[in-house]
Amino acid sequence: MRRSARPTARRPFQQLREWIDFWEDRARLTPCCLWADEAAIAEDPDLYDCETCVVAEWLGRLDPANARAWSLFRQLVTRLAVDLQCGSEVLRRLTADVSDEEWPDLWARLVLIDEALRPVKDASHGA
Repeated sequence: MRRSARPTARRPFQQLREWIDFWEDRARLTPCCLWADEAAIAEDPDLYDCETCVVAEWLGRLDPANARAWSLFRQLVTRLAVDLQCGSEVLRRLTADVSDEEWPDLWARLVLIDEALRPVKDASHGA
């Protein structure tokens, strides 16, 4: 059976899945100003050049729907949002402009990211 020339038509979140795979395999281990402290950047600024940063390159290639979902997810799982237990309020405020028609797609993307990066522990394994 021949594969479709447009895999994104059958798998609309393929790009997001690829980003998640990159995030898990390489991005978190790559020097990037998005998570480096000021001292690290000052010590070796060339290492944190966005023009040569593979993370910035990947982020720049995300389509707008995936980029928004990723940005929302990162804000929802910040230590501050978790510690203050205000994720639902953060989500409500950051998605106030999302229409009823757009919401299911955005939610599906957030669920995909969350389940990939924060898998639910199976209670039968003593979690």
